[in-house]
Amino acid sequence: MVQRSKIGITLAALCTLGACGGSDSNNEPALESIQAQLNEDTSWQQAVNFNGTPIVITAPQHGEVSVGAALVTYTPNQDFNGADSVLIEAGNTRYSISFDVAPVNDAPRITQSLIEVAAENRIDGQINAEDIDGDTLTFELIEAPETGSLTLANDGAFTLEIDTLTLPNQSFKIAVSDGIAETKATIQLKPAYTTNAEKAAYYYRSDKSHLKNAEAKAATINDDILAAPAYSAIAQGYAKAALQTEVDRIFDDHIRGQEATARALQDLAKAYEQGNDQETANRLRRDALNAYAQFIADNGLANISATDASFLLTLLNQQVNANDNAGAEQTIQQLNLYTSTIGGANTEYSTAYGRLVTAYRNQVSAAIEAYQQQRDNTSRNTALAAIDRFSGIVASTGFQTLTRGDLAGERAYKLAPLYSATAVGYYISIGELEAARTQLAETISYYTAVDYDSELAREAKPYAANSLQDYTFPLVDAAAAFAILYPERPSSENVPFNLIPSDSVIFARAQTAISGASALAGILNGGSVQDAIAQLRNDFANDLRELQTQFTQNTVSSPYLGAQLLALGYEAEAAVAFAAGLEVLTSSAYIAENGGATLYTTGTRGCLKFVQLYQSVDSLDANDAAQACESMATTYFTAVEGDVSVADVVNAHIDAVTAWQAVNSNQRALNVLEALRSRFVELTTDSEEQFEFWVDYARVSVHSGAYTVAFEAVEHLLNLASDESLSNLARTKQLIVVAKLLSSLEPTNAVLFDRFSLLERMRRVAYNDDDYASIMQRAELLNEVVSSSLATALRATPAADALDLAEDFVRAMSSLRKYSLAGELLAELPLGAAERLTYGAIIAQTQALQDDFPASLVASVDTDSDGLANFLAVNASPEQLEANDIATDNDADNDGVEDANDPTPLG
Repeated sequence: MVQRSKIGITLAALCTLGACGGSDSNNEPALESIQAQLNEDTSWQQAVNFNGTPIVITAPQHGEVSVGAALVTYTPNQDFNGADSVLIEAGNTRYSISFDVAPVNDAPRITQSLIEVAAENRIDGQINAEDIDGDTLTFELIEAPETGSLTLANDGAFTLEIDTLTLPNQSFKIAVSDGIAETKATIQLKPAYTTNAEKAAYYYRSDKSHLKNAEAKAATINDDILAAPAYSAIAQGYAKAALQTEVDRIFDDHIRGQEATARALQDLAKAYEQGNDQETANRLRRDALNAYAQFIADNGLANISATDASFLLTLLNQQVNANDNAGAEQTIQQLNLYTSTIGGANTEYSTAYGRLVTAYRNQVSAAIEAYQQQRDNTSRNTALAAIDRFSGIVASTGFQTLTRGDLAGERAYKLAPLYSATAVGYYISIGELEAARTQLAETISYYTAVDYDSELAREAKPYAANSLQDYTFPLVDAAAAFAILYPERPSSENVPFNLIPSDSVIFARAQTAISGASALAGILNGGSVQDAIAQLRNDFANDLRELQTQFTQNTVSSPYLGAQLLALGYEAEAAVAFAAGLEVLTSSAYIAENGGATLYTTGTRGCLKFVQLYQSVDSLDANDAAQACESMATTYFTAVEGDVSVADVVNAHIDAVTAWQAVNSNQRALNVLEALRSRFVELTTDSEEQFEFWVDYARVSVHSGAYTVAFEAVEHLLNLASDESLSNLARTKQLIVVAKLLSSLEPTNAVLFDRFSLLERMRRVAYNDDDYASIMQRAELLNEVVSSSLATALRATPAADALDLAEDFVRAMSSLRKYSLAGELLAELPLGAAERLTYGAIIAQTQALQDDFPASLVASVDTDSDGLANFLAVNASPEQLEANDIATDNDADNDGVEDANDPTPLG
């Protein structure tokens, strides 16, 4: 810094009038003047011989004066220069002191050394400084931050680029100069934590980020193929966090191989779709198609699998649902290329083609099931499109060369008519009768010429005689379909039935199929549903299980009278058929016939089926079906006797609970559950039955919001698992079950809905409960007990047995969010290298998928488990935010210090 010499201070005492010979007869005070000079930001001090007590008459305007008995001190205000004065009176003398404060250069001053910035990969900021003299300032970087690249402009603007996902807790040193003097300072950057975007950025860059921690684990998996699912999950997380740089980095550095790339792209597309970036989602799905097509080509079409076709069909469904018509057309063309290359009606059927058919058929079954549950136009159109695609691939199914019997060496169609008859049933199940008639004609043409319908007439296909002689099983379903599709035709004109020899083993089966179908045909031909019901009662009087099935359905994909009527738009008639079926089901005769078979009484082919069917008809009350389930359970399944076992008692009551839960009557469900508990403790049971009971009890109680009851059940399970009579292997297996019950990410299917683990269910629906935080604290305590108990049991289990349980315990421990402990236990096992990497990847993938609000698209992180989100998705749409019911947190680590004032808001 440049120093200037101080200006000397001089005192000039001027003579008073009296001293110059003037008269003092007026007694006016004498005036003594003093001239003082000093530099800016210094003080002036002078001894003065006052002839009395000094009093300040007029104070200085630009500083402060201190007057003693013989001393005057003047200090100008900070940074003042110019003229100032003070008037002091002592005795009969006034002292007028004039100050000339000379300017000096002031060094620049940095006004803020702690700068709050948003946590980004590129941070733009401004260092502010001031110069009292108004000089132009220039900035210079003296010492760069430890990480990142910082550029500092002359005016104090700076850019910090950080190439890693980390918080900008950086410091650097600068100098600012006015050309004469300079000031040095250390600038400290502080990550901001105020806005929603800042909170999100802070979390994902902090050491609390589940994605960063998952990536650290994935980095230890030195096998690209095995690590791919973990990195794919990490990329999805970064996409949801709107961290595109990280998504690109993951793909560039870690996703290898055509299949892995295609699957990762497909999963990533879903993440962008949820984040309202449909354009990117569409592009990624097309990229996934190209990658997978290359994968299939490199493997050879002869090796195509059902998994390959399933991938492409799933991709197609996603494109259709996203209205990506161009992308869907590309996928359809690719599928058509495969079917035309390895298939064809005039070529021999191949195993590879069969795999394609299987994938198409699986897709149709899933689509029809979705339609049966949702009953809306969107799901119906999806099902119809899937059936149309299946019909197309059926048409290209080739012949087979017979290897046995009189026709050995001859050609015949076997699987082609079987698939075709299946397609007929698919069309009927959604009420698409014209398409069903066309498909039926195709089916029959595999055996004979079609002339019964002039609009659908066609020649018999090649090898028809051989097909008819060798394999007529598809004609059973075709005969039933004919009765439905041509209800005006008498049974004597049922073309496919007439093709079946009367001595065939399938003849009676075809008669049964036609009997059920003819009941529906009668209604379609103008008859009443009561007549159809009467016919079925007569035909199946000796088989009540079959009778109630004929009134309704066997499964969703195997509909009978009521379900078929519903699909065809005869809702009123369907309601009558369903009610008739429930009447049969709840009769004492039916129970006597079916004994303790809960599957066909209270279960999914019994009462629970009726709950679902009743829900699909407006005129029916599903509560009636649920009440029937409860009545059956509490009447016929209360004690272990006859065909009824302990498991039957439990299952029947659990079915009744499920029925009430399906109609959202949680209190009724809990009442049944409590009744079951009371009955169960009176039964004679072994430890295995007790364990299974408490697992079921916990799982169903949490669905109705009885969280405390569910946790008590878990505590019962822990007590059972601590039984000293158990082997370490048995104990480990039980504790794995308890761990999954407590926190598994995968639901179990309850047919009418999915059941989730205790913590998963709570995170989905309970976050707004007043006692959510306290319940989660209890859950965490249980979590600790379960994880530590499992670790102890596993370590005591013989190595050979522990190896067999490796994947199960890794998934269980990871679902408990004990990722490090899972890794420690994994390291202790004598695993092979590939197995160790595989299970390590599972840990990383599970952590990457961690979600504190799994049912929400806009919230995912709750670091203190209080039901308040740390932040909402930065790319959430206004509609999503409007629909959101999750509040945000202002104390994310629950330490009592609001985040705005907390230097470590995440703890």
